[in-house]
Amino acid sequence: MPDLVSGLPTRARTRPQAPLTAAIVTAAITALGVLATPAVASAAPSAPRLAVTTQQAAGDQPAADTPTSAAAHARLHHARSAAQRARAAKARAAKAKAARARVARAKAARLAAADAVPPALVSPLARLRGCESGGRYDISTGNGYYGAYQFSGSTWQGLGLPGTPDHASARDQDLAAVRLHARSGWSPWPACSRSLGLR
Repeated sequence: MPDLVSGLPTRARTRPQAPLTAAIVTAAITALGVLATPAVASAAPSAPRLAVTTQQAAGDQPAADTPTSAAAHARLHHARSAAQRARAAKARAAKAKAARARVARAKAARLAAADAVPPALVSPLARLRGCESGGRYDISTGNGYYGAYQFSGSTWQGLGLPGTPDHASARDQDLAAVRLHARSGWSPWPACSRSLGLR
């Protein structure tokens, strides 16, 4: 085939190279853009991942106490302390009540013992009543002595008892005789106690 290009002038031969050079440059720029695009794309997600990582780190850290939570803790501590104080006060009240009950029972026992005729005096007092008044609790002969044990008015009142013995109950007269015996023995009944061999 004849060489058609070699027969042309130099300017005619070099002019068709311009479009070729432009095409090469365009292709190179396009290639560089393609190569650069993945790098930019690969770098882009780093910002969202950094944000997620920061959020996760923040989520792993304990939240700082706020004024509201501190107030709630204070109220809870106060409520617990109040409940403990209430339980302690209730325990002290129960203990004091039990102590008062023990004292009351002891006092009642002492009063019962004081308000009862001792067994050792039951028979002697019965004999003394028989001797002094025939066992009559309501007797009053007008001689200034009254009741089963023939108390005088001054003796009866000296025992802190009201009225006269003949108007008092049998129990009161018996207990008065026990108190008088505890104070003076059998001497307040000299004749009968001697005749009965009580002294």
